[in-house]
Amino acid sequence: MRCAIYCRISEDRSGEALGVTRQLDDARRLATDRGWTVVAEHVDNDLSALRGGRRPGYEALLQQVAAGQLDRIVVWHTSRLWRNRRERAEGIEHLKAAHVSVTSVKGPELDLSSASGRMMAGILGEFDTAESELKGERVSAAARQRAEQGRNHGSRRAFGYTKNGMEIIPEEADALRHAARQLLAGVPLGSITREMNEKGLLTVRGHAWSPGTLKDSLRLPRHAGLAVWRGDVVGRGQWPPIFTEDMHHALVALLNDPTRRTSTGNRAAYLLSGIARCGVCGSPITAHGSKRSTPGGKPRGMYRCRPPVGQAGYCVGRRRDWIDKYVTDVIIERLSRPDARDLLVDDARPDTEALRDEAGALRVRLDALADAFAVGDIDRGQLQSGTQRIRARLTEIDGLLAHTSRAPILVDLVEAEDVRSVWETIGLDRQRAVVQTLIDVVILPGGGGHREFDPTKVQITWKA
Repeated sequence: MRCAIYCRISEDRSGEALGVTRQLDDARRLATDRGWTVVAEHVDNDLSALRGGRRPGYEALLQQVAAGQLDRIVVWHTSRLWRNRRERAEGIEHLKAAHVSVTSVKGPELDLSSASGRMMAGILGEFDTAESELKGERVSAAARQRAEQGRNHGSRRAFGYTKNGMEIIPEEADALRHAARQLLAGVPLGSITREMNEKGLLTVRGHAWSPGTLKDSLRLPRHAGLAVWRGDVVGRGQWPPIFTEDMHHALVALLNDPTRRTSTGNRAAYLLSGIARCGVCGSPITAHGSKRSTPGGKPRGMYRCRPPVGQAGYCVGRRRDWIDKYVTDVIIERLSRPDARDLLVDDARPDTEALRDEAGALRVRLDALADAFAVGDIDRGQLQSGTQRIRARLTEIDGLLAHTSRAPILVDLVEAEDVRSVWETIGLDRQRAVVQTLIDVVILPGGGGHREFDPTKVQITWKA
């Protein structure tokens, strides 16, 4: 009698595989007592079978069944073999076709080639599935209750917090705050990610940061002290926040904005690369090679347009140092004026406190609608109609609360006594962000042979 042993445990908190080791010991003992030959042992440690995820050990077991290498499977209990209805039905059919039986250390022997054996496997399996589903419902209800009470309810720790989720890790929290300030100040996400990796900071899984993982972390409501259940904010957490709510809403709005320009992988090396546009074809201006102003003279970097496909040559070519200096001087002059602080004012900013109160009231109305439907006071159509109206307004409020301003990008420059000295220290990424925030730049064509800069060939339009 050729048999294979299969062992599985859904959760291994210690990582020492003690649960499957005990299952293996019992299964080996049973096989020895019966005089069976164990030809293989398959183990899936720390893997649930309820949701139908991949189980390498189980897949290898079925391959042996299909190859006709087994007469019997030994498990500690049938619940170790199947928890998922679909997987159980398919597994029974595989074992039926191969005339393979199942023997449990803690359960009956199932001859799956017979109708009665398959019926028993199905009945036992339904009990196993129901047990898992009921446990899942209990765990889900308890997690929701913890969330509503503002207690930690997550299994994996969030970056910035200890495992229990209730205490801040200062170094990680400081890194998140710095990343958030940099992002709001206009520094690209890719640059912030590189800086975190250069500092040796790792994610909670021990990996290097990527723009995607940092983006997800910065958007977490938990970092603003908000408790979330399945994507919805259900109250305030009992843990200390890392960000203010206003900063959280600003980060979410910025990172969710579909119009936000993201890096394609190459870091911009010059002030106006990809920002300025050609006054003829409208295409972006990029840094492109160099040109000697006189034979044997010093080569000068150039800005050129990237004309549409099919168009030969370029429309505009200007010395990069002249253009950069002119645009820089124009911005510094504006930021040095007495009324520069007006650039920070956001007259359209909504009354955030009133909007938050309205959102809370709307969520209470959603719960009341659900209760009214449950007791039969309203029908399904009324429930759906009312829910849609309320959720539409909640979406609108979320958009208003997420309103961002240009203040984080400009504030240190506006408040500086010497704007130029601050400008020279903030770095290229910030400088480019200031340009994009304040002005549109168009470079116009002109006659050749000029040896002096002509400011009329650079069109600057201030943004409202």
